[in-house]
Amino acid sequence: MWLGVLRTILYTLAALMVCAVAFVAGIFVARQTVRPPGPLELPVTPTEQVNRAKELIEEALAARFEGDNAKAIQLFGEAATLDSSLKGLDYQRGLSFLFSGDFPNAEAAANASLAEGEEAANARALLIMCAAGRARAGETTDPKQVEEWFGEARAKDPLSSFVHYAMGEYNRAIGQPRAAVDNYRRALERVSAADSYLVATVKAGLSKLRLRQTSDPKPFMPSIDDPALPPEELFFAAAQALINEDTATARAFLDRAEKVVRPDIFSALLRDSFFQDFLPEDSVNDPQ
Repeated sequence: MWLGVLRTILYTLAALMVCAVAFVAGIFVARQTVRPPGPLELPVTPTEQVNRAKELIEEALAARFEGDNAKAIQLFGEAATLDSSLKGLDYQRGLSFLFSGDFPNAEAAANASLAEGEEAANARALLIMCAAGRARAGETTDPKQVEEWFGEARAKDPLSSFVHYAMGEYNRAIGQPRAAVDNYRRALERVSAADSYLVATVKAGLSKLRLRQTSDPKPFMPSIDDPALPPEELFFAAAQALINEDTATARAFLDRAEKVVRPDIFSALLRDSFFQDFLPEDSVNDPQ
C-alpha cells in the first residue's frame, strides 16, 4: 500500500516539474521574441498611399519642368508602385525619356501605354516625336509607319494639338517644311494656352521664312526700336537678319525677346533648327 502511495506522489512531483519547466521555457521564449520598445509604427492606409502617389506625380512634373528628367522618371515609377490604378504614367515617363534623348525607352513607354489602352492619341504622338528625334540625329525612319501613327492618333483624338505638333516636327526633321507649316497651323487651331501658341507660331513662321528665301529674299524688316512688336515678330526679325547674314541685328532682336519671353520658352525656341543652322555657336548665350 505504501508503495502505491509513494508511486503516486512521485508521479505527481514529476508532472509538476514538467509544468514548471514548460512555464519557464515559455517566459524565456517570449522575452527573446518581444522587440525592445521603440516608436509606434502605424500601418499606412490605402488612402494615404493614393495621396502620396498624387504628391509624387506633382513632384515629378515639377522636376521635369526644371529639366531634371531622371528624377521625374524615378518619381513617376514610385507613384506607380504606390497606386497601380493611376492612368497615363507610362506616357508621362515616355515624355521624360524623350526630353532626355532616350528614344528607345521613350518608345517602349509609349508602346506600354498603348498596350494598356491608355493615352491612345498622345502615345502615338510620342512615337512620332521619337521618330523626329531619330531623323534629326541622322537615323533612317519609316515615313509610312509615322503616317500610320498620325492617322490613328487623329482618329482617336481629332482635337489634339500635340498630334499635329508632333507631325510638324517630323515633317521638318525629314525636310518637308511645307507639310510642317500646315501641321503647325492645325496645332495652332487646337490650342489656347499662350505659351503653346507662341512656340507653334514661331516654329511655323520660321519654316515659312525658309520657304521664302529664294522667292522673296527681302521681306519687311521691323525696326528694333518698335516697342509694339509681339514676341513672335522678334524671333521672325532675328531669323530674317540671319538670312541676310546680319548677326548683330539678329542678336539685338533675340536680346529683346529674351527679356519678354519666359526663360524655358526662350530656350526652347532658340534650340529651333533654324537658329542652330544659322547662328554661330559663340554668337548667343547658352539659354541653359
